Amino acid sequence: MTTRGSLPLPELEALDLVTEDGRPVVESVELLPSREVSIAPLAFGDRDFSARPVFERPYEGAWREERYRVDPVRLYRLRGAAVHSDCGIVMVKAFRRDSDEGWFLLLDETLQYLVPKEHGIEFHTDSGLISLQTNGKSRLPGRAVHLLAGGGSRNYYHWTMDVVSRLSVLPDACFDDLFLVPPLPQPYHWDMLASVAGDRAMRVQAVPNCETVELDELILIPNIGEFGARPRPEQLSVFGRVLSGVPTRPPHRRLYVTRRNAENRKLVNEEAIIGLLAAAGYEILDTDGMPLREQAQRFAEATHIVAAHGAGLTNLVYCDPSVSVCELQMDLYLNWLFRRIANLRGARYGCVVGETLGDWEPLRPHNKPWHVSFDRVKSTLAGAGFL
Repeated sequence: MTTRGSLPLPELEALDLVTEDGRPVVESVELLPSREVSIAPLAFGDRDFSARPVFERPYEGAWREERYRVDPVRLYRLRGAAVHSDCGIVMVKAFRRDSDEGWFLLLDETLQYLVPKEHGIEFHTDSGLISLQTNGKSRLPGRAVHLLAGGGSRNYYHWTMDVVSRLSVLPDACFDDLFLVPPLPQPYHWDMLASVAGDRAMRVQAVPNCETVELDELILIPNIGEFGARPRPEQLSVFGRVLSGVPTRPPHRRLYVTRRNAENRKLVNEEAIIGLLAAAGYEILDTDGMPLREQAQRFAEATHIVAAHGAGLTNLVYCDPSVSVCELQMDLYLNWLFRRIANLRGARYGCVVGETLGDWEPLRPHNKPWHVSFDRVKSTLAGAGFL
């Protein structure tokens, strides 16, 4: 299948295109307005990066921000749509009202987590055309909800914040629809969906890699939180359902979330940090393979959390606002995603930033080991009331 290119949804809707039988291809409704989100200053640890070489995510200078603006959240109803591959590429076949000639268009907002060779897509820069190679097509009657992310779903953070958090704003009536999901190999995928569904039967269907599903109608909520760059407080409401029915005590735990078994961004002196915190009574928590509700319970009961940057900190969505968080970060990958989640929870947040070992390659941070000053960590934690 070859398309004539891609467009962002607002532009596509403004074109007033129609399906072959004359119905609007795109209709939308605003779910949440634009707003500003305030960020509390860094509470302790490293707080000034004006003279220190760092490579920040989501953008340079974010460390000093006091607020950021988030775009409106809209729900789009797409007619005659097709969803391609587990990454959730969406295309529509559209006609001008005065023409019998239709063409396929891709939606820019769904070209995320895309690996062209893996997902069967080829961009022809000379002609501007885009080709999709599919291993099979099927058709689903009725309406479905887009809940896909491809490679993003294989990461606990991206599954939680980029995919499941959309359900915080999904209208209640849509929970009776079929949900299109990527293949979900991990127990936490199913546990999270079951918690969100509660007493309702949530119908799901996986879209395999490089297969295409054609639909009468598709519901899509794109880019909520801009994939972690600008999270909204409204995104977190759905996660209270994970804790429902889980017996929790008032916050009393102190946690260190280890990455000792992680394959990337190795903190080479992590064992020394673990020794310091274990001696101070911290629980050393490895979230890999831990049941979802147990992770949520531990974080909900935490008074203090120390962790190197990693997906385990996604569980801050379950924390009590009284918690204090110290994140150990690396200078080549100074990522403020978890600071922003902690901020939405009302938590007290600070960090200690270590140094990358090896060449400075901002586009390849994940294969780099790094080191953080033990003395700096110890003094920061002691001064901030963690020890």
